[in-house]
Amino acid sequence: MRPTVALHNSVKEPKQRGKGLRNLLKYKIGSPPVYLEQVPLQDVVRALENRLQNRGYFAAEASYEVERKGRRASVVYTVEPGRPHRLRRIFYGDTLAHAGDTLLDLVQAERRNSTLATGSPYHLQALKDERARVIERLRNRGYIRLEDDGLDFAADTTVGD
Repeated sequence: MRPTVALHNSVKEPKQRGKGLRNLLKYKIGSPPVYLEQVPLQDVVRALENRLQNRGYFAAEASYEVERKGRRASVVYTVEPGRPHRLRRIFYGDTLAHAGDTLLDLVQAERRNSTLATGSPYHLQALKDERARVIERLRNRGYIRLEDDGLDFAADTTVGD
């Protein structure tokens, strides 16, 4: 048994909730046991797959297996990530042709300062950070009403990694 759960179970219920040594030991230091029925196992699997997809593992599969020993149970999660996708080509401003040459030129100029590199693994947060960086630079150049989602990025995953 985990020490914090043992501490929670060994201390009597405090006389006043929120005060005293018993409350400190039972609820602040100790922690109640977690029952298997309370854990959303399928939600955890979906979260694992989502996290991997955000990092470029689009074919990732996760599963779980419950191992029971008497009154105790443990969950073993298995993840098969597959191969990570990489950035093959990076384009700036291809969809901005209608916005005018000035904005297109500014976006193209920001490409030199990019943190993205060809061949680096796909990482959704890196793409979001790059978009935020470009938008911030454009705002500093006078496009103050440009919203955070004013620039889009697209990833073509049909060609493999």
